[in-house]
Amino acid sequence: MVLGVLMMLTAVFGFKYLKWLNFVAVPCKVLLVVYAVVVAFQTQSFDVITHYTPAPEKRLDFFTAIGLSIGFFSVGGVISPDYARHATTRSAAVLGSVLGLLPAALGLAACGAMLAIIQNTYDVVEIYSKLGMPILALSVLIIATWRQDSSLLYYSGLNQARLAMLLDVETGVSQLVAEAQSDDERIWCQHTEPEALLAACGADGVLSPAQARARLTQLQAQSGKLHLLPCIRASQTQWAAELTGTAELPSPSVALIRAVVHQREVKTPEELTEIEAAVDVAAQMHDVARAACADGVSEQAIVRAMQGLAAQSGLRMAYPPICTREGHILHHMSHHNSLRRGDLLLIDAGVETPLGYASDISRTHCVDAAWTDLTRLVHDAVRAAQSAAAAGAKPGVTMAEVHRIACRSLVHSLAPLNIFRGSIDAVVDNAAYALLFPHGIGHLLGLDVHDMESLGEDLVGYDERHHRDLRFGPNHLRLGKPLREGMVITVEPGLYGMTTLWERWRQQGLHADLIDYTALNALASLGGVRHEDVFVVTASGAQRLGPLASG
Repeated sequence: MVLGVLMMLTAVFGFKYLKWLNFVAVPCKVLLVVYAVVVAFQTQSFDVITHYTPAPEKRLDFFTAIGLSIGFFSVGGVISPDYARHATTRSAAVLGSVLGLLPAALGLAACGAMLAIIQNTYDVVEIYSKLGMPILALSVLIIATWRQDSSLLYYSGLNQARLAMLLDVETGVSQLVAEAQSDDERIWCQHTEPEALLAACGADGVLSPAQARARLTQLQAQSGKLHLLPCIRASQTQWAAELTGTAELPSPSVALIRAVVHQREVKTPEELTEIEAAVDVAAQMHDVARAACADGVSEQAIVRAMQGLAAQSGLRMAYPPICTREGHILHHMSHHNSLRRGDLLLIDAGVETPLGYASDISRTHCVDAAWTDLTRLVHDAVRAAQSAAAAGAKPGVTMAEVHRIACRSLVHSLAPLNIFRGSIDAVVDNAAYALLFPHGIGHLLGLDVHDMESLGEDLVGYDERHHRDLRFGPNHLRLGKPLREGMVITVEPGLYGMTTLWERWRQQGLHADLIDYTALNALASLGGVRHEDVFVVTASGAQRLGPLASG
């Protein structure tokens, strides 16, 4: 509760107050970890650390280690703006990078490793529970946002950690793998016993991890082939290694991935009902945002209003919302600006139902409705492109062709600005439009906002006959293969004032015969405009799901 109040205060009083929370939270975290290490060594000697040898099944394989390293770099990329924001002096830069990242980060990592070795688990909640700090463990559970792997959720309907499923494709037998509850879990965690989980998911049987490992060993001894889906989190990799009894996990099975994609990409009526429920609440959120869009209002205030409506509806945000007048930054997660009359506020936000199905809607509002002829032209161009693309989305038509339809519409609508030279086909065929519309027209949607992309974007969005166009612009099209009846897709054209991209293209002389770079300056202060809705592909075409959000 205290932590929740602290975070709420930072939202109410502004982004700059977050640093004061860090001044309190970071030292507390360091003290907490050090205290935990001291408590742990009261019952264990340091010999436990010096003589520790990881069991073969708990050693990281090379590719898992590479994945973890990439993850660390990704986190660094996300938080680097925060370092840059405060590292305005040489001393601040040195303190933040050298002292902050090296001794502090490595020291915390070493403490975490020692705690994991002593307590024989890498689960932070279980570590603190075993050390006699269950309240802290409960706090970690509350603060942490855990989400079930979407494929396991799809096939089991179970939303609990440390589960797996074994599917025997020859016999058709499915078996759930689940652990019995520990005493700590019984009193602190809302875990369900394996027998109850079995009854809830409808599998043919339930195995303990040891039984599953024995079963897999037996199958492999009989020359059976083990097919795995990708493990996208370190905890999944560890769990899979425990179940298979090997640290050298087989590569993800392309055959299994394609089978899962083929089944999951076509939604059942029950799934469509869930998605429509998510779209309904998302539309209400966007209506609330539009009503609040006024001169002097902060982006944070609008985000809070949307999050509040989602919470009142019993749902949570499907992804961190984009709410910015700097819409030319496609995934701008900061909400530190105050709005000014005439600004274009781009909002990309959706919610997730209790069963895990998502919505994804984007709207662009003009603050105080102070449209100019230019901003109205651009906004109308984007909406017209969405209408044209949705009209062209039918079973058998590739999403790459739907993307092309949207691009043709955008180039046509921008004709009054004289930005593009030559024919519409020439501009589209050469991807010259990408300096204004650099992303794809849409993606699959379901249990994931970008549905199933953890299985591999090219395996989900493309197939053996349809491959990604590697040129800039078309290369960002997540879904390019033919549409099937029952697919749920987003259609989200946009136009953006990406001046740094324009300048690079101009210096390189890219598409100089197709682009008037001087005329392009008219859109330099545009920001961004995007219009996105969720559609289901029917036998006769694409049908918008849920109510139409304002804007």
